[in-house]
Amino acid sequence: MQITPFVHRIGNFVNQYLLIDNKELTLIDTGMHVNKNSILNYVKKLGFQPTDIKRILITHSDSDHYGAAKDIKAASHCEIWSSRIEAEAIEKGVFSRKITTKGVAKLLMAIIEPVIMVSPAVPVSRNIVDGEILPILGGLQVIATPGHTPGHVSFYMPTERILFAGDAIKSVGGKPVATTDSTTGDPIQAAASADKLLAFNPLVIGCGHAFFDFRKKIND
Repeated sequence: MQITPFVHRIGNFVNQYLLIDNKELTLIDTGMHVNKNSILNYVKKLGFQPTDIKRILITHSDSDHYGAAKDIKAASHCEIWSSRIEAEAIEKGVFSRKITTKGVAKLLMAIIEPVIMVSPAVPVSRNIVDGEILPILGGLQVIATPGHTPGHVSFYMPTERILFAGDAIKSVGGKPVATTDSTTGDPIQAAASADKLLAFNPLVIGCGHAFFDFRKKIND
Protein backbone atom coordinates (compact mmCIF):
# COMPACT_ATOMS: atom_id res chain seq x y z
CA MET A 1 0.00 0.00 0.00
CA GLN A 2 1.42 3.37 -1.02
CA ILE A 3 1.23 6.01 1.70
CA THR A 4 3.30 8.54 -0.25
CA PRO A 5 5.46 7.98 -3.34
CA PHE A 6 8.35 7.29 -0.96
CA VAL A 7 6.62 5.47 1.90
CA HIS A 8 4.84 2.14 1.61
CA ARG A 9 3.03 -0.12 4.04
CA ILE A 10 3.42 -3.89 3.76
CA GLY A 11 0.74 -5.65 5.83
CA ASN A 12 1.36 -9.18 7.11
CA PHE A 13 -0.49 -9.53 10.45
CA VAL A 14 2.02 -6.99 11.70
CA ASN A 15 2.81 -4.03 9.45
CA GLN A 16 6.17 -3.28 7.92
CA TYR A 17 7.01 0.07 6.35
CA LEU A 18 9.28 0.61 3.36
CA LEU A 19 11.02 3.96 2.85
CA ILE A 20 12.40 4.80 -0.60
CA ASP A 21 15.23 7.35 -0.65
CA ASN A 22 16.50 7.55 -4.23
CA LYS A 23 17.77 4.01 -4.85
CA GLU A 24 18.20 3.11 -1.17
CA LEU A 25 15.50 1.27 0.73
CA THR A 26 14.94 1.29 4.48
CA LEU A 27 12.61 -1.24 6.09
CA ILE A 28 10.96 -0.52 9.43
CA ASP A 29 10.33 -3.86 11.17
CA THR A 30 10.22 -7.18 9.34
CA GLY A 31 7.21 -9.02 10.73
CA MET A 32 7.44 -12.71 11.57
CA HIS A 33 10.00 -15.14 10.19
CA VAL A 34 7.48 -16.29 7.56
CA ASN A 35 7.20 -12.77 6.08
CA LYS A 36 10.51 -12.78 4.20
CA ASN A 37 9.06 -13.66 0.80
CA SER A 38 6.15 -11.24 0.95
CA ILE A 39 8.52 -8.38 1.79
CA LEU A 40 11.05 -9.25 -0.92
CA ASN A 41 8.27 -9.75 -3.47
CA TYR A 42 6.87 -6.31 -2.64
CA VAL A 43 10.32 -4.80 -3.11
CA LYS A 44 10.65 -6.49 -6.51
CA LYS A 45 7.15 -5.36 -7.51
CA LEU A 46 8.32 -1.78 -7.04
CA GLY A 47 11.23 -2.42 -9.39
CA PHE A 48 13.95 -2.85 -6.78
CA GLN A 49 16.22 -5.72 -5.84
CA PRO A 50 16.78 -7.18 -2.35
CA THR A 51 20.27 -5.66 -2.35
CA ASP A 52 18.65 -2.20 -2.54
CA ILE A 53 17.56 -2.69 1.09
CA LYS A 54 20.36 -0.93 2.94
CA ARG A 55 19.06 -1.07 6.51
CA ILE A 56 16.33 -2.46 8.74
CA LEU A 57 15.10 -0.31 11.63
CA ILE A 58 13.65 -2.43 14.44
CA THR A 59 11.21 -0.76 16.83
CA HIS A 60 11.50 -3.53 19.42
CA SER A 61 12.52 -7.13 19.91
CA ASP A 62 9.17 -8.91 19.77
CA SER A 63 9.31 -11.81 17.35
CA ASP A 64 6.52 -10.42 15.16
CA HIS A 65 8.61 -7.31 14.55
CA TYR A 66 12.06 -8.73 13.78
CA GLY A 67 11.39 -12.40 13.03
CA ALA A 68 12.37 -12.11 9.35
CA ALA A 69 15.39 -9.87 9.96
CA LYS A 70 17.99 -12.63 9.68
CA ASP A 71 16.63 -13.92 6.37
CA ILE A 72 16.23 -10.46 4.86
CA LYS A 73 19.74 -9.54 5.97
CA ALA A 74 21.03 -12.69 4.26
CA ALA A 75 19.23 -11.76 1.04
CA SER A 76 20.17 -8.09 1.02
CA HIS A 77 23.40 -7.81 3.07
CA CYS A 78 21.80 -4.85 4.83
CA GLU A 79 22.52 -3.44 8.27
CA ILE A 80 20.17 -3.78 11.24
CA TRP A 81 19.66 -0.82 13.56
CA SER A 82 17.87 -0.78 16.92
CA SER A 83 18.19 0.64 20.42
CA ARG A 84 20.86 -0.89 22.65
CA ILE A 85 18.38 -2.62 24.98
CA GLU A 86 16.46 -4.20 22.14
CA ALA A 87 19.69 -5.11 20.32
CA GLU A 88 20.82 -7.18 23.29
CA ALA A 89 17.63 -9.24 23.00
CA ILE A 90 17.67 -9.45 19.18
CA GLU A 91 21.21 -10.78 19.20
CA LYS A 92 20.09 -13.58 21.55
CA GLY A 93 16.77 -14.28 19.84
CA VAL A 94 14.72 -13.47 22.94
CA PHE A 95 12.21 -10.91 24.23
CA SER A 96 13.58 -7.83 25.99
CA ARG A 97 11.15 -8.21 28.90
CA LYS A 98 9.17 -10.97 30.55
CA ILE A 99 5.67 -11.44 29.17
CA THR A 100 3.13 -12.50 31.78
CA THR A 101 -0.24 -13.52 30.38
CA LYS A 102 -3.33 -14.88 32.11
CA GLY A 103 -6.42 -16.85 31.18
CA VAL A 104 -7.27 -17.10 27.49
CA ALA A 105 -4.26 -14.96 26.50
CA LYS A 106 -1.92 -17.37 28.26
CA LEU A 107 -3.48 -20.35 26.49
CA LEU A 108 -3.32 -18.59 23.13
CA MET A 109 0.34 -17.72 23.65
CA ALA A 110 1.16 -21.33 24.46
CA ILE A 111 -0.47 -22.45 21.21
CA ILE A 112 0.93 -19.87 18.78
CA GLU A 113 4.39 -19.30 20.23
CA PRO A 114 5.96 -22.54 18.91
CA VAL A 115 4.42 -21.91 15.47
CA ILE A 116 4.88 -18.21 14.70
CA MET A 117 6.90 -16.71 17.53
CA VAL A 118 10.22 -17.78 16.05
CA SER A 119 12.94 -15.17 16.35
CA PRO A 120 16.27 -16.19 14.82
CA ALA A 121 19.04 -14.26 16.54
CA VAL A 122 20.80 -11.76 14.29
CA PRO A 123 23.64 -9.27 14.86
CA VAL A 124 22.70 -5.60 15.18
CA SER A 125 24.99 -3.26 13.25
CA ARG A 126 24.20 0.01 14.99
CA ASN A 127 22.54 1.21 18.16
CA ILE A 128 20.30 4.23 17.62
CA VAL A 129 19.47 6.70 20.38
CA ASP A 130 16.69 9.08 21.35
CA GLY A 131 16.77 12.35 19.41
CA GLU A 132 19.08 11.05 16.70
CA ILE A 133 18.23 12.22 13.18
CA LEU A 134 18.79 9.42 10.71
CA PRO A 135 19.84 10.45 7.17
CA ILE A 136 16.73 9.02 5.53
CA LEU A 137 14.24 11.03 3.44
CA GLY A 138 15.43 14.37 4.70
CA GLY A 139 15.73 13.30 8.33
CA LEU A 140 14.01 10.57 10.31
CA GLN A 141 13.85 11.28 14.03
CA VAL A 142 14.43 8.52 16.58
CA ILE A 143 12.08 8.75 19.57
CA ALA A 144 12.57 6.65 22.69
CA THR A 145 9.16 5.19 23.56
CA PRO A 146 9.73 2.72 26.40
CA GLY A 147 6.88 0.91 28.07
CA HIS A 148 5.68 -1.86 25.80
CA THR A 149 9.31 -2.97 25.88
CA PRO A 150 12.11 -1.22 27.77
CA GLY A 151 14.03 -0.11 24.69
CA HIS A 152 11.16 0.46 22.26
CA VAL A 153 11.78 3.24 19.74
CA SER A 154 9.53 5.00 17.25
CA PHE A 155 10.38 7.10 14.21
CA TYR A 156 8.98 10.43 13.03
CA MET A 157 9.25 11.99 9.58
CA PRO A 158 8.55 15.71 10.11
CA THR A 159 8.54 16.59 6.39
CA GLU A 160 5.42 14.46 5.89
CA ARG A 161 4.25 14.31 9.52
CA ILE A 162 4.35 10.52 9.41
CA LEU A 163 4.89 8.60 12.64
CA PHE A 164 6.06 5.00 12.76
CA ALA A 165 4.99 3.89 16.21
CA GLY A 166 5.62 0.15 16.34
CA ASP A 167 3.62 -1.20 19.27
CA ALA A 168 3.72 2.05 21.27
CA ILE A 169 0.25 2.81 19.88
CA LYS A 170 -2.68 0.59 18.98
CA SER A 171 -6.28 1.12 17.84
CA VAL A 172 -9.25 1.05 20.21
CA GLY A 173 -12.57 2.04 18.69
CA GLY A 174 -10.73 3.37 15.67
CA LYS A 175 -8.68 5.80 17.76
CA PRO A 176 -4.93 5.74 18.56
CA VAL A 177 -4.23 4.84 22.19
CA ALA A 178 -1.33 3.52 24.23
CA THR A 179 -0.60 -0.21 24.23
CA THR A 180 -1.03 -1.18 27.87
CA ASP A 181 -2.20 -4.79 27.66
CA SER A 182 -0.64 -7.86 29.27
CA THR A 183 2.21 -7.91 26.75
CA THR A 184 3.40 -4.50 27.95
CA GLY A 185 6.25 -4.41 30.41
CA ASP A 186 5.43 -1.05 32.03
CA PRO A 187 1.91 0.26 31.28
CA ILE A 188 2.46 3.61 33.01
CA GLN A 189 5.59 4.26 31.00
CA ALA A 190 3.80 3.08 27.85
CA ALA A 191 0.99 5.58 28.39
CA ALA A 192 3.50 8.42 28.77
CA SER A 193 5.29 7.35 25.58
CA ALA A 194 2.04 7.32 23.62
CA ASP A 195 1.18 10.80 24.89
CA LYS A 196 4.59 12.02 23.75
CA LEU A 197 4.06 10.59 20.27
CA LEU A 198 0.55 11.94 19.83
CA ALA A 199 1.79 15.40 20.81
CA PHE A 200 3.58 15.51 17.44
CA ASN A 201 0.07 15.69 15.92
CA PRO A 202 1.01 13.35 13.06
CA LEU A 203 -1.06 13.15 9.91
CA VAL A 204 -0.29 9.45 9.50
CA ILE A 205 0.44 6.90 12.23
CA GLY A 206 1.88 3.60 11.08
CA CYS A 207 1.66 1.14 13.95
CA GLY A 208 2.55 -2.51 14.12
CA HIS A 209 -1.06 -3.66 14.29
CA ALA A 210 -2.98 -0.57 13.20
CA PHE A 211 -2.83 2.26 10.70
CA PHE A 212 -4.28 5.77 10.89
CA ASP A 213 -4.49 8.26 8.04
CA PHE A 214 -5.87 11.61 9.17
CA ARG A 215 -5.11 13.26 5.82
CA LYS A 216 -8.41 11.95 4.47
CA LYS A 217 -10.38 13.78 7.14
CA ILE A 218 -8.51 17.01 6.44
CA ASN A 219 -9.10 16.73 2.70
CA ASP A 220 -12.78 15.77 2.95
